[in-house]
Amino acid sequence: MKFTLALTAAAFFGLGARAAPTDSQACYTVHTGYFAVHPNSQNKGVTLTQHNQVVYGKPGTPLYVKFQACPTLLGNYPDEDIHKGRILVGSDCLKIDNPTSATEPYFASVAPCSSNITPSTAEY
Repeated sequence: MKFTLALTAAAFFGLGARAAPTDSQACYTVHTGYFAVHPNSQNKGVTLTQHNQVVYGKPGTPLYVKFQACPTLLGNYPDEDIHKGRILVGSDCLKIDNPTSATEPYFASVAPCSSNITPSTAEY
């Protein structure tokens, strides 16, 4: 399934925000909700295949995710609700399978996170 990098920054329906912990560099949850994309102005839910591949517009259970800000990534502005970080599905991370590709499509899957402090480039 074709998947663009924009999906990782696409519509993510979050509820509430949490302030950054002051005593830790660990990633922390700032939003939770169901992951969706909006191709051609249509709302499409994001689901997982049996192979942990991320897809949209296919039958399946909607993906409930957490967006975590990671203080070690430069560009976080918590007072303005601007965060750089990663997306978790359960305790695993949404990863771009071909992050070094110069052209689309990009493909995504869910796999164990690389670090709780500094995510790999495939995770953010």
